[in-house]
Amino acid sequence: MAFKSYTEPFLDTDNELIAHIVLGVTSYYAQQEALRISDRTKAGLERARRQGKVLGRPDDFERWVPALAGMKEREFSQGRMARETGLYYNTVKKYLGRLEGQGDGRR
Repeated sequence: MAFKSYTEPFLDTDNELIAHIVLGVTSYYAQQEALRISDRTKAGLERARRQGKVLGRPDDFERWVPALAGMKEREFSQGRMARETGLYYNTVKKYLGRLEGQGDGRR
């Protein structure tokens, strides 16, 4: 790919040295813009958290509470709960932790 400016002949990328300089400067500005976008995104997410907005995908915790509570009463292992519900083992573990935390108001 070549760039040819008719109004600024010094930016003609037919010259290999100029091509490398133009490419370097352009990539530097693209990198700086990516960093600015990232910083603005992080700041926006933090502002939303401070305003109390819940971020991320909602989970199905409420849906699984009755089934997991029943299995826990019958002393099923976490592995068996995962197999019978189709949930991942770590999801079962997380939901059971939240289920135990509901009694004292924690979440």
